Amino acid sequence: MSPSLYHSRPLVLLGVLGFWALSLIEMTPQTFEAHKHVDNLIDPVLESTSLWQGNWDLFAPVIDHWNTRLECEISWEDGSQTRWSTLDWTTASNWQRMRNFRRNEYFENMITSRGHLLYPALSDHIIRTASKNEQKNVRWADMIYLGETLLPPDEHWRKAYTTPQFRDPERFYSWYPHAIPESEIMLFGN
Repeated sequence: MSPSLYHSRPLVLLGVLGFWALSLIEMTPQTFEAHKHVDNLIDPVLESTSLWQGNWDLFAPVIDHWNTRLECEISWEDGSQTRWSTLDWTTASNWQRMRNFRRNEYFENMITSRGHLLYPALSDHIIRTASKNEQKNVRWADMIYLGETLLPPDEHWRKAYTTPQFRDPERFYSWYPHAIPESEIMLFGN
């Protein structure tokens, strides 16, 4: 082990302990006033890095009334298309739901105003993953947001795990493999 690495071990340990402390503060329910105060102090940092976990409104007393899905429609140079999507809860197994619920929350946070600086990096990651499987060159890709408002309990609810009634898809970010002039974008039809 190099001497400089050995002497930086306390800093690494301090960083790991700090991350654990932030995670513990953020992920545990707020049961007393001091916890709420500390959580409110760290929220801006987590929000600006899109690591904020959001409210855990999955269960009583206030449940989540919004169902979302993120999709990426990739257009290849040969004219074909590939669609990537976050987990479809209506067809997912219990294991898939348990494994992916925080991942889907992260993607939901990405498409709010907090994550707009990360759209290029997210698009790059999705496209790199898809390109590896397809062995094709990407022409462009569109990030698409789908949302469904769930009714409050005193109104008629959609049966659990049936097909969602998403509103019209909203294309919120377009990715191109290089800087592209406005005239070329119009040729692509986007």
